[in-house]
Order: sequence, then structure tokens, then C-alpha cells
Amino acid sequence: MTRRVLNLIPLAVLAFGCAAPSGEKSASTPTPPPAVPGVTPPESPELFLLHRGLSYKLGTTWEDAEAVFERPRSAFDFSELPAAFQPPYRGRGWEGSRESFGVILYQQRSVLAMQQFDRADRAQLDELVKAYETALPNLTPQYVTGKQVNAWFWQVGDEQLMVAGTDVPQSGLHIAVVLGMRPLMQRVGATPAQLESDIANLNRRFEIPTRDPKPESREPNVP
Repeated sequence: MTRRVLNLIPLAVLAFGCAAPSGEKSASTPTPPPAVPGVTPPESPELFLLHRGLSYKLGTTWEDAEAVFERPRSAFDFSELPAAFQPPYRGRGWEGSRESFGVILYQQRSVLAMQQFDRADRAQLDELVKAYETALPNLTPQYVTGKQVNAWFWQVGDEQLMVAGTDVPQSGLHIAVVLGMRPLMQRVGATPAQLESDIANLNRRFEIPTRDPKPESREPNVP
């Protein structure tokens, strides 16, 4: 869709930056993954994105998306796709100074949509999570957390919604709200299993403990 989608892979990388540890050489450019097969949205989608009192579901056109996520005057348009998403997939979106929105379309219908915020704060993240919990009262989100990453996932069938906040060094909190068909969410690294794996790999790489060690038990001194 745009470089913002690529920055989402993996989310946990944003917490530590893209640089390798001191003394470690950066990896070479990876081989692009195989093209994504065609994925169509459900006939009656149940999950949605929220924006200014409106909701947006998969399976609609770019014009429908623009009606909910109106492009700011200062934003610029983009149409790039990630390497794995080739025609007949299409990308459409806009990017502003602190907010961006874009969709991936298949046969003119949206199959993945993403809203992102730069230089956000925890209050904004908490407000977003609360809004989705209120709007989806019958669904319990799966929560995934790391040292600097917090993400909530809702799922109905093959639809998946993610709200994630990542503390980015020297840039503040980055928030990504992604709605998509599960096979495509897997391709952009936005599933609970992938995020948990990313966090575990980074913890090992940077020697970050996943939890505080339990204190040693001591027998009381007996006079």
C-alpha cells in the first residue's frame, strides 16, 4: 500500500529501530515473498474501522472509504502496494503529517484498510481501544504486549481487526489500526502469533527479559 505498510512488518521492530546491535552487520535485502493469491471479503462483514462517529467495513469501494476517512488538504495521495501484492490488487490512500489512511483493493473492493498515527500518546491509544471495546461488546480482544508494544486483536471468521501502539525511540507513540482479511493480515505481520514471535525474537536479540525473575525462597533462620 505504502511505505507505512512496510514499516508495519514487523510491528515490534518499531520499538527498537531498524539498526542492528553494535558490531552486528545489517542483513541484506530479503527476497520478496511470493505473490498473494486473490482474497475476497465476506458478503456481510462484521468488523469495522471507526472514524469521527462513522464506521467503515471491508468489501466497499475506495470512494466509500474516502467518505469516512476524508483526505486532509495538506495530505498527499499514494497508490503503492507492498511487494507481495501485485495486480489485480490495487492500493489507494493518503498520508498527512501525523495521520495516514490507505486500503488494499481486490476487484475494486477493499480487503485490507489501515489507519496510522505518528507522535501520538497513550491517552489516544486508550481512547481508541475503549471505542472498539464499546462498539464490539460481544467480542473479547486478544491482548499481546512486549516491552514497548501493546496490541489488541478482534476476530470474526476470516476478518481481523488490530489496534497497536508502539513506542518508537525519539518519535513518541506510533498507533496502527488495521482491518483486513486474515490471510492478508498475515502478510503484513498483523496477527497475534506473528507479533508474539517478533517480540520474543527481539527480546532474545537484545537480551530483554520477558518477565522479572522470581525471588529465591529462603528458609527462616532457626536459632
